Amino acid sequence: MERERCRTLLDERVPGSVEQAVKDADTFFGVELPALAAWRFDADDADDAAAIRQPVLSVLGSDTQPLWVEVAAFLRSTVPDIEECVIDGVGHLLPIERSRPVAEAPARFLARHPITA
Repeated sequence: MERERCRTLLDERVPGSVEQAVKDADTFFGVELPALAAWRFDADDADDAAAIRQPVLSVLGSDTQPLWVEVAAFLRSTVPDIEECVIDGVGHLLPIERSRPVAEAPARFLARHPITA
């Protein structure tokens, strides 16, 4: 999604979010991003992924960037009980671009896989 379209969509649907993101940039780049970079779940962790016994839902936009497509492929290849749902016409901002189908995907998943004690 090009920058201007993204900005317009955010301003329309989540007013003030871009300004808040700028205010929070120090936290994002100083705390959150380094923590994310330190977290590992990759080919070396395939045994850990294969040990997951609960059903897993992977939600992806049809216009998703290659990095997230690669993550989804990794999950498909390693997690034994995974379901993938692709939401048409959206990318990284999928819950903002098409909130209804994004909300319906986990609702259907949880109806098929109710949480038990």
